[in-house]
Amino acid sequence: MPLLLDSGCGTGDSALRLAERFPGHALIGLDKSLSRLRQRGVDGVDGVVSSARCCFVLGDLVDLWRLL
Repeated sequence: MPLLLDSGCGTGDSALRLAERFPGHALIGLDKSLSRLRQRGVDGVDGVVSSARCCFVLGDLVDLWRLL
């Protein structure tokens, strides 16, 4: 399954729109703001919440882009 990355996804609304637009793709929404990601259910303990095709992750975008 192809993978899409929404870096700086904020509350995750943009990631969910991408998931609707690309139904054959898995999606990772990444943001550094816990308060924004809490609106999607990320609790800050493990920093991840996922559904069937979407995964929302709390993380540092600078570190991610360096690794990519």
